[in-house]
Amino acid sequence: MAAYDLDVMTKFIQQEAIKRNIDPEVALKVARSEGLGAGIWQSNLGYKGGREQSYGPFQLFVGGGLGDKFQRKYGKSPADPSTAYDQVVFALDEAKAGGWTPWHGWKGDKWAGINGEGGGGGGGSTASIPVTNEAAAVAAPVQNNVQVNGISRANQPSLLDKVVSARSPIAPPTPIATGAQDIATLANLIAPNRDERAARAEEILLKIQGYS
Repeated sequence: MAAYDLDVMTKFIQQEAIKRNIDPEVALKVARSEGLGAGIWQSNLGYKGGREQSYGPFQLFVGGGLGDKFQRKYGKSPADPSTAYDQVVFALDEAKAGGWTPWHGWKGDKWAGINGEGGGGGGGSTASIPVTNEAAAVAAPVQNNVQVNGISRANQPSLLDKVVSARSPIAPPTPIATGAQDIATLANLIAPNRDERAARAEEILLKIQGYS
């Protein structure tokens, strides 16, 4: 039996990357350069006369690598397939803090896709994040219960709710967020390139200011 469903894991990596302001496509490229794939769990590489003890989508290495740190933090062995999703959370936290250097399968820039850096890795990354229920569900409001032009925004559908409902075939069952939204995040969600994002950001600002 597979350690995880590949489609579900792929979406999970994207969601967790977006939460950390990491380009989800770069995160997937790194994972695929390591262990993200059908039927893959432990590395097949040889190491010191045996099989390398690297496990999971991000191949956490036991014996002097991130696998040891994961085990200390979670109290579980990364060899255990039930830790697959914890491993993703851990790996992306590590990447956010220190870059992609520990992942030797990745040949791109250390900071590729982290905090808005370029994609790298021989092929680049998409500049915008496609609007899906999964991706939008992790976009958080900047603040709640704010007043714009004297109108309270608390507990009203956000502009992001409207964007997702319009662009997605299945509307989210509950509002994604309330209150004022980060304009740059919204522009990034709905525009495919830098020039259009600037125009969309201005349009979003006008809509927020006029929204009642």
